[in-house]
Amino acid sequence: MFKENVKKVKLISNSMGMLEPEIGEEFEQRLTINQKGRVWFSGYGRDDDWNMIKLRQFHTRIPEESFERFLDGLNEYLEKSEMVYITDIGNWTLIITDNDGKNHKHEYSFYPQKGILHDISELIRKEMGMKDLFVFDGGH
Repeated sequence: MFKENVKKVKLISNSMGMLEPEIGEEFEQRLTINQKGRVWFSGYGRDDDWNMIKLRQFHTRIPEESFERFLDGLNEYLEKSEMVYITDIGNWTLIITDNDGKNHKHEYSFYPQKGILHDISELIRKEMGMKDLFVFDGGH
């Protein structure tokens, strides 16, 4: 992945594992960041009938330099990692859209550990001022 060719990154983090979320409990977060640092966030829960409901939504901006550091970390992780998918913990889906409009999809499980994904997650939490973001490590 070459950061010069990335138009936007969409991250869908889902905390559902073996436990069912309570009604109104946020279990999925969607975060889109474009190359200019614009950020769109939505958090979802469920209602009594298991329909997804939007619990919160907002738009903000992060410095373009932070987006570049985010991409550098992602690139490092994706070049070195093997797919880890565990079914009883949460997971994340990353969709990278290049300047030609082509999507590149990556899916992994949350794996709370120190390392590049934790560092990237902390960077995004700090820039957005949101300690409760799931991002790549489920908030651990």
